[in-house]
Amino acid sequence: MSDNKELPFWSFPLLLGMIYLIGGILWFIVSFDAPIPFPAGPDPIGSLVLVVVSVVFLAGVGPLRRKDRQGFAYIAVGMFLAGVLFALQLFIIATNFLGWILGFEDWLVWTLLSDVTPTVWLFLLALFIFGIARAIEGDGERGFTKHLLGDT
Repeated sequence: MSDNKELPFWSFPLLLGMIYLIGGILWFIVSFDAPIPFPAGPDPIGSLVLVVVSVVFLAGVGPLRRKDRQGFAYIAVGMFLAGVLFALQLFIIATNFLGWILGFEDWLVWTLLSDVTPTVWLFLLALFIFGIARAIEGDGERGFTKHLLGDT
């Protein structure tokens, strides 16, 4: 048995995939008026998109466990999709804020919390987890660069 007590790198996309999957499933269940306290309004399509992002992250676990560098592509695509969803939601927040500032009738009761969906806080959580994984891995002999470039 190995004395290595470090967390394997494939646990990073596994954790992100599970978080996005749970968030997407809960958001989907809330869409059907389930009595679950959830910090977002119902959006069945948005919740299914979160499930798709989770599948992308989870698809990278297998290749990374086999030490196949192609597994990093799944992490990159998952982070890209999560980032695009985050940017899109920020754009929605900005346009709704503009309508509220200009005093349009439909936006008088708008609040920021009404537009903060799981796409926002899950992406921020994903960035935090990515930062932790990056800090744990480092760039030295056993680090992130070695995973990407292989044994050079």
